Amino acid sequence: MLSISAGTAKPYVLRHKNREDIYIRVGSFSRLATREQMVRLFGSGGLLNIEDLPVSGTSMKKILQIQPVPSAPPERYF
Repeated sequence: MLSISAGTAKPYVLRHKNREDIYIRVGSFSRLATREQMVRLFGSGGLLNIEDLPVSGTSMKKILQIQPVPSAPPERYF
């Protein structure tokens, strides 16, 4: 049995045969983390901010073309 104490550089990555896998503990078992779980783990370790993630299906060209929505005239109550 292998015991690892909690540290500050989370998540922990297992490197083996040119692979890097991240496991999570579920009860008494360990299993591979899903992509969403990995994002949360990196965020909790201070290594990733959601604002830094790419937005799929877009480009800087599309982002720069976005125009602000004109504001509606103020409603008048009589």
